[in-house]
Amino acid sequence: MIVKHLSKTYTPKRGTIKALNDVNFNLPENGMVFILGKSGSGKSTLLNLLSGLDSADKGSIIEVCGTDIVSCSTKEREWYRNSCCGFVFQEYNLIPELNVKENIMLSCQLQGSKDNKQKAERALQKVELDGYGDRKVTELSGGQKQRVAIARAIVKDPKIIFADEPTGALDEDTGASIFKLLKEIAKDRLVIVVSHDRDFATAYADRVIELANGKIISDSGEGYKANEQEKIDFKKPKLPIKAAAKIGCANFKFHPIRLVATLLLSMIAFTFLAICLSIATTNPRNNYINAVINSDMEYAVVYKQVRDRDMVDQSLDSFFGIDNEQWIDTDINFNDRDKLRNAYAGDVYIVDGDNEYAFQQAFGMPIKNLMELTKERPEAFSVTASGVMNIDDIDCATLGYTIMGRLPQNDMEIAINENILNSFLVAGLYEDGERITFKSAEDFIGHKLPMPSIDDEGNKWYGEVLKTVVGVVNTGCSKACWNTHGNDPMHLHDKIYVHKEYKGKYDFALCKIDGNFAKLANYVIDTIFADNRFNLSEPNLGYYLVEKNLTLIKFMCLYASIIFVFTALILLADFLGTSIRRQMKQIGILSAMGADLNSLLKIYGSNVGIICAVVYILSVALSAVFAAVVNGLIIKWTEAAFTVLWFSPVLIAILFGAVLVCGVLGLVVPLLRMRMLAPVDAIGRGQIK
Repeated sequence: MIVKHLSKTYTPKRGTIKALNDVNFNLPENGMVFILGKSGSGKSTLLNLLSGLDSADKGSIIEVCGTDIVSCSTKEREWYRNSCCGFVFQEYNLIPELNVKENIMLSCQLQGSKDNKQKAERALQKVELDGYGDRKVTELSGGQKQRVAIARAIVKDPKIIFADEPTGALDEDTGASIFKLLKEIAKDRLVIVVSHDRDFATAYADRVIELANGKIISDSGEGYKANEQEKIDFKKPKLPIKAAAKIGCANFKFHPIRLVATLLLSMIAFTFLAICLSIATTNPRNNYINAVINSDMEYAVVYKQVRDRDMVDQSLDSFFGIDNEQWIDTDINFNDRDKLRNAYAGDVYIVDGDNEYAFQQAFGMPIKNLMELTKERPEAFSVTASGVMNIDDIDCATLGYTIMGRLPQNDMEIAINENILNSFLVAGLYEDGERITFKSAEDFIGHKLPMPSIDDEGNKWYGEVLKTVVGVVNTGCSKACWNTHGNDPMHLHDKIYVHKEYKGKYDFALCKIDGNFAKLANYVIDTIFADNRFNLSEPNLGYYLVEKNLTLIKFMCLYASIIFVFTALILLADFLGTSIRRQMKQIGILSAMGADLNSLLKIYGSNVGIICAVVYILSVALSAVFAAVVNGLIIKWTEAAFTVLWFSPVLIAILFGAVLVCGVLGLVVPLLRMRMLAPVDAIGRGQIK
C-alpha cells in the first residue's frame, strides 16, 4: 500500500477541522500495523480513508489491490471493500437479525461465492468458536462477538483487515486473546489496527505509526518502500435474493405494534381510495345496460314523460346538475313506437296496461266452478287480460305467434290469446242471455265479448260495448309459463289484440332485450333532459337514472380519492421510510462490507415488498367485500338489479399502482438519502434496532 499526500478536512457547523494533513507512508502486503494517537489525532479518519469507508480530499492511496481508491467512485469503493477488505469494529457491528453463521456467511454471499456454510464453519474454527454457528449473536459475550466479527472479516480471504479499536469494549485478558488472534492472521495478510493502547502495540505490532494533529509524528517502519501491486478486478456484490430477504424480513420483529397499526391504517386508506375511485368512475348506464342484457327478462318497459313546468328546482342539487324536477307520465303512440324501433332495429310493442280486462260476467258458469274444473288440466287458463296491444302479421311472425282466424281490421274487432280461449272452451259463453258452448277456436270465432269503449281523447269508459272476436293468437304460453307471470302488464302473453283504430295512445312500450339493446338504452337515456323524454322504468331494472343522482356523490368521491391517495401515500411511504432510516447503522455495516445500492434494494425491497403486498391484498379483499355488501344492499332496498360500485381489473390495477408508488417512494428515497452518507457516518449516527 502506498499513501501519498493524503488530506481530509471536515466542515462541521462551527469552523473547519483538518483531520489529516499531507500524510505519506508505505505499508507491506502482510504484517500487523498499529496506528496510535490521542483522540482527535486523525487515526480513525486515516483508517476510514484507507478502507474506503470515507473519501479523501487530496492525495492518493494505492491499495494492495493496485487501485487508487481516492479517485474511485462510490460504487467502485463499494466493490473494493467487497473484494479486498475485512472489518473488525470496536462495537462488533454484527447484525442481530442473523445468527452467528449467517453473519459470517454474509461476507461470502456478497461476493456471490459458493460453499458458504463450509467456509463459515472453517472461519469459526480459526477463531476458536467451533459449534457456535447456530447461536444468536445476542447470546454471546463481548469477546465472542469480536471473534465472530474477525471470522466475518477473514472468511472471504481479504487482502487487508481493518480493525478500529477492536479491544476497546473488552477487558485486558480478552483483548490480549483478540490481538493474538489478529497477530496470527497477519502472517499472510495486512492487518491495520487503530488503537489507543500503546502496550498492546508494543507487544503485537510489526510496525507502529503514531499521529498527532493529523500528521505522522513517528513511524517505526519509516523508509520502507512498497512494491506497486498488480491491479486486480474488483468483485461486484452479488447478494442472493434469499439471503437479502431473510435480513429484510427479520426487521419485522422490531416495532410490531407500529407495524400492525400502519398495516391497518394503510389498508383502510387504500380501501377507501378504491371505494371512492369506484364511485367516482362508476358508469351506472353501462351497469344498467349490462344488467338488463344479462337478466332473464325478455322485454324492458319504456314510458314517455313530460316535464312539469310548474315545479322549478332551486336547490343546491341543480347547481351540480342533479335533476329533481317533476315529471308526469304521458301516453305513448305509434310514432313513438317507430322512433324506438329505429333506435336499435329491435322489436317494440306499445301496450295499454293500466286495467285488467275481466270477462267473469261473460263465462257460462261461475268462476269458482271453472277454476275447479281446470285445476288438474295441463293447459293454461285465464279469466282476465292485463291490457291491450296492437300487432300485425309481421309482429306475429317475429314473436313466433300463430293465428287461428285473423287479426282485427277495425276498432270493433278483437283477437284473444289461447289462455282466455281455453277458459271459454270449458265454461262456455253467455251471449244474448243464453249459454253457448264451444269445442274449438273456430267455433268461438265470430262471437262477441264486452270491452271498454274509448272516447276521442283516448280515455276509457266501461259499458256493454261488444267486440267481435275474429281470431285467437297462440302465444305458446304453457301453464308453467303462465304461472311465472300471470296477469303481468310487462308481458305479452296475456293481452287482448286490437286494431290500430281502437286506441291511438298507449301506456308504455315493451322493448325486446337483445344484443342491440344497448343502442336503445343509450337512445332513451340521452333524452333525459328533453321536455318530452323516454324513461326506462321496469320495476326491477328502472334505476338507471341514478346516473344523474350520483353526480354530487361522484363529484365528492373524486376529491375524496385525491385526499385518500395522498393520505395512503404519506402514511405507508413514511412508515417504510422510517423503518429503513431506523436501520441506518445496519445499512452502514452492510455498505462497509461491500453491499452496493442493488444489494440494499434487495434487502429492504423484500421488507417493503411484503408490507406492500399485505396492504394491497387486504385492501383489495376489503374493497371487494365492501362493494359486494353495498351493491347487495342497493339491490335489496331499491330492487335495482344493477350495481353502483364496480370492482374491475382496472380498479385493481390502479390500487396496485398506488401501493407500488408508496413502496418505491418509501424504499428508494430514504436509501438514496442515506447513500449520500459515508458508511462510517451511517454507522456512527445509526443504531441497531
